[in-house]
Amino acid sequence: MNSANNIENITYLVGGTLLRRKLTDGLGVYTPTAVFLLVYVMIRNDDNMPRSIKVNEFFLIDENDSIYVQTRLLLASELTLWSDGAVLNPGVQDVRVLVFDVPPTHTYYLTLPGEPRYSTVVLVALR
Repeated sequence: MNSANNIENITYLVGGTLLRRKLTDGLGVYTPTAVFLLVYVMIRNDDNMPRSIKVNEFFLIDENDSIYVQTRLLLASELTLWSDGAVLNPGVQDVRVLVFDVPPTHTYYLTLPGEPRYSTVVLVALR
């Protein structure tokens, strides 16, 4: 889970995960249908040009090949998603949280953007 993956001159590193039954941001309390899985991801641009990061290209896949998209929460805290098309300049890295609403009884793999279409990295076993 903690090894870096370099795809198309972008380095991805999953720094950790958390399960939460609710999230708060000072403005509201958010409850999932199942459980929130928070995935902390570091992304670094190793290219010599600015690179666009597309948040809609991160998915979870479970052991049954079910696919999970991110929860679109607009939190007023550091728990924010990248906006689609956010740009990282060369040599710049950023750490953000991807939030998924998932059943707590599966093993999940995070898909990373790029080619080969979609490289996967083992994320976490929640059993």
